Amino acid sequence: MPVIQKEVRFEAPVERVYGLWAEFPRFEELLSSVKSIETRGENRSRWIVRAPFNTTVEFVAETQEQVENEYIRWASEHGAGPDTVTSGGEIFFKPLDENAATHVLLRFEYEVPSEAAERVISTLGALGYPDRDFDENLKELKQYLETL
Repeated sequence: MPVIQKEVRFEAPVERVYGLWAEFPRFEELLSSVKSIETRGENRSRWIVRAPFNTTVEFVAETQEQVENEYIRWASEHGAGPDTVTSGGEIFFKPLDENAATHVLLRFEYEVPSEAAERVISTLGALGYPDRDFDENLKELKQYLETL
């Protein structure tokens, strides 16, 4: 199962950094890659994000577990039928420097169910997707959080 892992230091207190992730519907206004987020109850949401070749990727995500100011875990499904890609991740928040900064560890993994899906994902991977998007999203969130 492919894994993407990112680590970033935010010059902001853990409460502010965690709070932004806990209020993920705000990502629609903060992240250029997010086209829309529709909340579906307390723990579920439907996302539409921009992808290469002027396309979009749609998925339903479910927050599975979270502990305030410590971590959030989620799972999601992309597509339908035999080519459904399942994914999930976790993000950990660790206060640093007497809580003036926060270390964030993001892990994202996905499972490819078929050869057809594997070919599509390999092509996208060669273009840097979704790895590059995680870098850009983290950069945008860092800039936002550090200028509040």
